[in-house]
Amino acid sequence: MQDLRKLIDERTPRWLEELFGLLCIPSISSTEEGIEGVPACAELLIRQMRRLGIETTVHPTGDGPDILTGELRCPRADAPTVLIYGHYDVQPAGDRSLWRTDPFTPTVQDGRIYCRGVADDKGQFYAHLKATEAYKAVRGELPIHLKFLFEGEEEVGSRHLRDFVAAHRELLACDVALNSDAAMHESGRPTLVLGLKGSYTPILEVRTANRDVHSMHGATVPSAAWRMIGLLSTLKGEDGKVLIDGFYDDVREPTELELETLGTIPDAEAQIKAELGVEHFVRGRVTDNFNYNTVFEPTCNINSLKSGHLGAGNNNIVPATARVRLDMRLVPNQTPERIHELFKAHLHKHGYDDVEFLAQGGGAPLRVPADDPYAKAAAEVLGEVWGEPAVIWPNIGGSGPFALFTELLGAPFLLIPYAAADQCEHAPNENMKIDDFKRGVLASIRLYERFGNL
Repeated sequence: MQDLRKLIDERTPRWLEELFGLLCIPSISSTEEGIEGVPACAELLIRQMRRLGIETTVHPTGDGPDILTGELRCPRADAPTVLIYGHYDVQPAGDRSLWRTDPFTPTVQDGRIYCRGVADDKGQFYAHLKATEAYKAVRGELPIHLKFLFEGEEEVGSRHLRDFVAAHRELLACDVALNSDAAMHESGRPTLVLGLKGSYTPILEVRTANRDVHSMHGATVPSAAWRMIGLLSTLKGEDGKVLIDGFYDDVREPTELELETLGTIPDAEAQIKAELGVEHFVRGRVTDNFNYNTVFEPTCNINSLKSGHLGAGNNNIVPATARVRLDMRLVPNQTPERIHELFKAHLHKHGYDDVEFLAQGGGAPLRVPADDPYAKAAAEVLGEVWGEPAVIWPNIGGSGPFALFTELLGAPFLLIPYAAADQCEHAPNENMKIDDFKRGVLASIRLYERFGNL
């Protein structure tokens, strides 16, 4: 691999300049700031893909960002086909006073690039693009058929992706799909993720009056805040168990192989507690083991809660409205549709038929078997490039649109993060190590080579 390492070292300065062009565009899909930024980022990405010789097609979604597809064909007709998925939209910057640099001015400090979107997901998918350039420069034609799929609304639920994949099965047909996003294990070892949890994400509103009233009426006028607190208190017990009837009925028990894989993950509990400043983790139904609960336990979380006034000055009121955003993370055999029905029945049982659903969404869970040939090959490649055995997660606690690739295309989906555990995705000071970017390029090349021999 020395010839590849040398070329990667030589070209990284130019590659980073190109990447910085994407990073400085605020392609925020969830705010008005991204109205111009998201399409501008897509346009630049299209130009960069075509300069690499990737046959690139733009697919308008009508009321959302364009979906981009690309393809590089291999001379060998029967070569495996690999699909790379990524997203070019990013999270908002949040509180800019907490950033050590301007969030949309890529800045290198201590061997890391600081910028919103560098780890989630522009820097990571860019490693795959640059791998094609490096491979062709050193080895010649790719040993696989390589396809790309980039979308611009992953951070707002990928609302057009399912319909697009369903309508373009032939265009996207592949033997394996993969994505580089999220983070490597806290130990610093390379990481292979074989799945994600599903999700059910309702937004609820409670309304108890047609307007807020003076708090002197607190003895007579019902408070939406207290009513919402009452509702939320019915969802979980003191032991952390979700109290929605039937919530756990469909949970698939871990297989022996999944438990064996879990047992190989390094223990990072003490490190994570210290980094987060917490004394203990939440206990699950079975155990308080961090890794077990991260992988196998479904959750019910209050994502955000709003009622009344917490701004400057006093506003002594009985609030008339309260809103909550929940996210429930699901494991294999649970579905968002089934959990929605159980949740509605739970609200009815406890007398909350007046609660309004403002929105709801979700996605299915995914877990690829650890003995899948592409998964085994990926683990070997990561160990080779990093010089340490890969940490293999049966799945992580987060969610994404990955299950639809397996469902609609019939291909295993692998998540292979190239960013460090302290990348600060979705938070101030998002960053990516330049050395990890370079290793990511090399790993992508070696994946293409190994997959080409399967």
